[in-house]
Amino acid sequence: MRQSPYSTPIHSYALFVLLAAYQAFYLGDYLTAASSAGIALIFDPIGSEIAWKDRSTLQRGWLFLHLAAIIALIAAHFLFQPS
Repeated sequence: MRQSPYSTPIHSYALFVLLAAYQAFYLGDYLTAASSAGIALIFDPIGSEIAWKDRSTLQRGWLFLHLAAIIALIAAHFLFQPS
């Protein structure tokens, strides 16, 4: 059985990041955007077969930046959403 070219982790990662951007900037739903961005991290864009200690500083930095964006979205939910 042939595998779809759109089922690779990088495609899934990109789709969830785009979904998070849409939810945050167009819909203004920061908490849902944070959860979509968190799900995107499940699909490791670098490759889950690479151990953390074997990753370059750039790759580690990218994942930490992604995590910081998720934390910022959660903070935005509590700061900018009306009660």
